[in-house]
Amino acid sequence: MRNAGLLDIATAAAHLPLLELAGPDFLMVPLIHLPLDPAAVAGALAAADGAPFRICWGEFWKTGGCPNGAVINSFPFAVDLTRWLHKRPRIRTTCYAQPAASAYLRLRAMSESPNAGATGRIAARIDRLPLTWVQWRLALITQIFWGIIIAADGIPAKLYPFVWAPRHSFGAGAFSVLLAVQFGVGILVGEYLIGIVADRWGRRTALLASSLSIALLIWPTALTNNFWLLLLFFGLSSLGMGGVLSTNVVYMGEIVPPRERGRVMLASQVLAVLVFGALGNVPGLLWVPGHYQWFIVLFAVVPIVVLVPLVLFAMPESPRWLEAHGHHAEAERVIAALEMECLRRSGVAALPEPDHAQYTVPVSEHVPMQELFRGEYGQRTVVLLAAWILGYSGIVYGFAGYEPALLESFGLTASQTFGVLLVSNLIGGCLGLAF
Repeated sequence: MRNAGLLDIATAAAHLPLLELAGPDFLMVPLIHLPLDPAAVAGALAAADGAPFRICWGEFWKTGGCPNGAVINSFPFAVDLTRWLHKRPRIRTTCYAQPAASAYLRLRAMSESPNAGATGRIAARIDRLPLTWVQWRLALITQIFWGIIIAADGIPAKLYPFVWAPRHSFGAGAFSVLLAVQFGVGILVGEYLIGIVADRWGRRTALLASSLSIALLIWPTALTNNFWLLLLFFGLSSLGMGGVLSTNVVYMGEIVPPRERGRVMLASQVLAVLVFGALGNVPGLLWVPGHYQWFIVLFAVVPIVVLVPLVLFAMPESPRWLEAHGHHAEAERVIAALEMECLRRSGVAALPEPDHAQYTVPVSEHVPMQELFRGEYGQRTVVLLAAWILGYSGIVYGFAGYEPALLESFGLTASQTFGVLLVSNLIGGCLGLAF
C-alpha cells in the first residue's frame, strides 16, 4: 500500500491520476487537513471526474470494513461528497480529540468504469456460507408472508355461498367477475407494480408496502354487501397480495446459496401450507356465516400485527440488492452480521474464502417490455403466460375459487365446508410437498 503522506484535499486531488485503477493502492488523507467548505471540496475534487471511488471513515481502512462508506460515481461524486461532509461539521474536532480513532479519508480507485458491472463481492460471500438456522429462519419468515397472503386471497370464494348468495347480493356471474379480479387481474398488476418498488427501493420496502396495502384496503369489505364496492376493495387489496408473491421468493433466493436454494424453498413451504390452512379455515369454522365480518377483519389485523413487525425487526434488507444499488456500507453491515452468525452456528473454525472472480453485479438499465417477446426470452414468456393462465389461474384458482360453492351445492354447511378445506389444505398440501 502506498501512503501519500499528510496531504490536504487539494494535493490529494492532484495525486488522484497517479492511482493505478487495477491495483490495491490507496490514497490516505488525514481528516484534520480536510476543508469542510462545500465549495472548496467540490472544486478540489473536480480532478476525480469520471472515476468511482470508495470513501470510508475512521480506522476501518485497516480492517477492510466500511460501515459508513458510500460509493459515488462520476460527476455527482463531488456534489454528494460535499453534502456528506457538510452534515458532519464536528468530525474534525472529534477525530483530533481522540487520536486512537483518528479518521482518514480513503479514496480507492476501482477497476470498473461507472457504466460496467462491479465485482459481486457480497454475492460471493453469501453463496459460500454454510447452511444454518440463519438462512432457514429468513426462509421461514418469507413463507409466513406467503401463507397469510394465500389465506386472505380466498375470502370471496369462501364467503359467497354462505353470505352473499343467500342474501341475493349478486349472482354467480358477478361472483365469477369478483374472482377474476382478485385472483387474476389484481394479483398480476400488483406483482408488476410492487415488483418495481422492490427493484427500486428494496425488498423490505416492497413487503412492507404490500402488507400495509392488504391491511388498509381489505377491511371495508366487511362493511358492505354491494358488489361494486366489494369488487373495488378486494381488487385493490389483491395488489398487495401480488406484491408479496413477487417479492418473498426473490428475497429468499437472494439469501440462500444456490446449492441449497431448492431444498430450503421446498421444505420451508410446509410452514406456508400450515399457516394458509389454519388461518384460512379455522376462523371460518367459528365465525362464518354468523360473524363473517370478523373473518374479514382478521386479515386486516394479521398483516399489521404479524407481517409489519417481521419486516421491520426480523428481516434485514437483501445484501445482494444493496450491493447492486450502490449501498455498499449497508450491504457490508448486513453480510458481516450474517457471516458472524453463520460462523457461530455452524461450528466451523473459519468460513471459506469467497470466489469473487465468478460474480458480477449487473448495472440496472431500462429495458423495453417488448424484449420479453424477442429472442431467447420470447418462448419463455409464452410458456410462462400459458402456465399462468391455464395452470395457476385456470386449474389452481379455477377449482379453489368454486370449491366452497360446489361443496355447498352438495348440502354441506359452512362449518362442514371449512372443515373439509382445512383437512384438504393441511394434509393434501403437506403430502404434495413431501412427494
